[in-house]
Amino acid sequence: MDTLTSVKVFWQIVESGTFVAAAEHLDFSTANIGKHVMSLEKRLGVRLLNRSSRALSLTEPGRVYFERSKMIVDDLETAELELGSLNTTPRGTLRITCPSWLATRRIADTRPRSPCAGGVGSEAPSPK
Repeated sequence: MDTLTSVKVFWQIVESGTFVAAAEHLDFSTANIGKHVMSLEKRLGVRLLNRSSRALSLTEPGRVYFERSKMIVDDLETAELELGSLNTTPRGTLRITCPSWLATRRIADTRPRSPCAGGVGSEAPSPK
């Protein structure tokens, strides 16, 4: 299983308080949530959660792992948001082909508001 996904699942279990709430939040099955926790515990070689049919609590290693993983997951989500915002700004050259009357009357009027310095209207063919 993917370790990062397992860490996010563990983090969500602790935040939500139950396997069912974590499964609903992450849109996973409860069985899949349990498999992620077992995989993570096996990989780490420690028990992270004390679970019974009525209660769920962190073990001491689970508490330490939760605190560290919380920082990592928060940093990862912040990085994803930053990268996502980089893709929202249009980049590159916009070339428009249109009749010269449209270029001089309509498109040239919008040019000063454009963030790019080049091109709009300059691509229009000259009248013959």
